[in-house]
Amino acid sequence: MRGEPLMMLHCAPPYRYDHPNAALGYLKGFLEPLGIPVKNVYWNLILYKEIMNWEERMASSHPVFLKLDAFYTTATYVSKYLLTKSRGFTKTPFDTFFSSFLTEEEISGLIASVKNKIDWYIKENNLHKVEYAGFTFKTQQWLMNSYIVSRLKEINPDIAVIIGGITNQDQAKRFMRVFPQADFAIWGEGEYPLFHLVEALKEGEDLKKVPQLVYRDPDNVSTYQSQEHVTLDEYPFADHSDYFPTLRQFVPENITVFIPIWGSRSCPWNKCKFCVDNEDYQYRTRSPENIVEEIRFQSEKYNIDTFAFVDSELPGNKNRFKTLLRHLIQLSAERNEPYQFFGEISPIFLNPETVISLRLATFLGIQIGFEAVTDTLLE
Repeated sequence: MRGEPLMMLHCAPPYRYDHPNAALGYLKGFLEPLGIPVKNVYWNLILYKEIMNWEERMASSHPVFLKLDAFYTTATYVSKYLLTKSRGFTKTPFDTFFSSFLTEEEISGLIASVKNKIDWYIKENNLHKVEYAGFTFKTQQWLMNSYIVSRLKEINPDIAVIIGGITNQDQAKRFMRVFPQADFAIWGEGEYPLFHLVEALKEGEDLKKVPQLVYRDPDNVSTYQSQEHVTLDEYPFADHSDYFPTLRQFVPENITVFIPIWGSRSCPWNKCKFCVDNEDYQYRTRSPENIVEEIRFQSEKYNIDTFAFVDSELPGNKNRFKTLLRHLIQLSAERNEPYQFFGEISPIFLNPETVISLRLATFLGIQIGFEAVTDTLLE
């Protein structure tokens, strides 16, 4: 569906710039066929030049910085600075690190360039004029997104701000208390709750019918239980059509883009104390056939042959993993040109047979997930 967007979903630094945002892509792919026009806003691309200016300064100060993930480090610091500089917070190691090669005036100038770019883009593209603005508060994205939320609310106090990327009900309530600019919070899988919320707001219906929602009524935080989820194979494929024009406009370098593929939701382990990806909802998987069909679809649509599985743990179980690898090998053979993949895999699924299959499926790399070095962390 095309036309003026009813909702804008925001992806912020330090989310990596060579991946379309998986969550936003799948939400857009789900909502638009249901009559809700969505535009995904990629601040990690829009602010690429400003953030990379910091990287150049870091690299010129000492060659060791060439080995660091400067985009991630710098984006996190800029976000933290935007939130805390005016509030008199005590200096952190981050401040000490950046002040070792930048003067206070230089830091202020670089921060000002980020602020100016944000304000310019908001007004130039009328981001403040849409009905609904959605923000992921997953991991460090909440830092920059919090600042962007505050700017949108200052420009248009009536814009409805919805936050997601939240694990559970308790976390959603905490975010709502900490961020008064947020009007609604959704936890867990967001497709159906977000759709029902927008429909309820459009029709003036009771918000009690909206699952997995925390809202202010008008000053109290209220919660309602989640609904049943449908089979993942029934969901539409992700829509990343907003990513590529933004990439071409703001990132001058020729980079390799990895399209993210969600083959499952939550995690089959889902119990490691140390892991920030633990979710409080049920682990579910897509069929290998459905996954391969999306890879074929995305490759043909965007002329991309590099993919990153963003599952917490790719295999799921041994039989499913074996079937998926067989389909991936066949997929490359059908077009006489290999696709290239990346994924996260527990070492319990690695044996001589699967290693050979991973090579034949042309996995560029895998991240080995060692669950813990001590059993107490798994309890």
